[in-house]
Amino acid sequence: MTFKKSLYRDANELPYFKSLAHGNYPRYRDISGQKVVNLSAYDYLGLNENSHVRNAAKKSIEKYGISTAASRVVSGQFDIHSALENKIANFTGMESSVSFVSGHATNVTTISHLFGKGHIIICDQYAHNSIELGALSSGARMLRFHHNNLEKLENILRKFEDQKMVVCIEGLYSMDGDIPPIKDIIDLKHKYGFALYVDDSHGLGTMGQTGRGICEEAGINPSEIDVLMGTLSKSLGSCGGFIAGSLELIEYLKFTSPGFIFSTGLPAPLVAAALASLEILDKNPFMVQELRDKSSYLASKLDKTRNTDSPIISIPVDFQHCYEVARTCQENGVRVFPVTYPAVSKNKSRIRLFVSRLHTYEDLDFAAETIQNVLYKI
Repeated sequence: MTFKKSLYRDANELPYFKSLAHGNYPRYRDISGQKVVNLSAYDYLGLNENSHVRNAAKKSIEKYGISTAASRVVSGQFDIHSALENKIANFTGMESSVSFVSGHATNVTTISHLFGKGHIIICDQYAHNSIELGALSSGARMLRFHHNNLEKLENILRKFEDQKMVVCIEGLYSMDGDIPPIKDIIDLKHKYGFALYVDDSHGLGTMGQTGRGICEEAGINPSEIDVLMGTLSKSLGSCGGFIAGSLELIEYLKFTSPGFIFSTGLPAPLVAAALASLEILDKNPFMVQELRDKSSYLASKLDKTRNTDSPIISIPVDFQHCYEVARTCQENGVRVFPVTYPAVSKNKSRIRLFVSRLHTYEDLDFAAETIQNVLYKI
């Protein structure tokens, strides 16, 4: 059996899979003692380090053990699963929710299960890989429209308006840190009658005054979204995914979705950590503004950034220099990673930064100065 080889170079030369001997924290010291500002983690609110979150996970191990030891539909349902899902539904403004063991699998299994032959699935071209795989696996016809381009979207909608259509977008796009024109998309929904699927993985905890995501950010009623997807691994410092929506939708997924009924339930420590994080966010919405202030501060210190008011900051770098820039930044104490082909086209290569609420302004000054110095030298 043969396998495809690395696309460009010896995999050992690439900056990926370099192991840490500690947590993926906003700052740390490497084995030489050098200070490192880490801008490569999704821990937006810094709850991965929170003592209350950690203690909740520890206590859950004592009570429930590590594994649920079964699919939830069989015998692996814990009361803590319901507590988390009720909290997610309440926080997002939806009727109900269900959690899955993987964020990526949440999109793949939900989209491929809810939609199929006879549907037209229309995806923003920058929609996550898991959305695309779900659409491709569904048997539906999948089409793409240019990123956030309403004219292109409506052209497709007009062409297929007599068919069952689904539009899939993200609430906060992880490549450029921008958001969709969701109010206008909802206007199109009312006009053409499609189902709206929104992946708000990066928006939860970062968008809206209290971190409730794209709906709060845009001032729309969550009920306008037919299927709301999110993860537990970004702002909530855990792992896994969820779907929120109507009670009818969630009950259908619980009893029929292959990715749910044939998977062992989400382990209690991860459930407890996500629940504790969500409770902290709910009681301390100031954290969201603190994150946004620091994100804007770092963006203001950098040239040529692609960002909106979000903790995701994208810096375009020529394809031939992308690895060099990332490596040099890391050698000088700023942990960043290149995003290049095939994740994006070669002319869209970039360095992508993720800001945490726990970054200090001193951290951000150091990071900005280091990155700027490296960019000026290429």
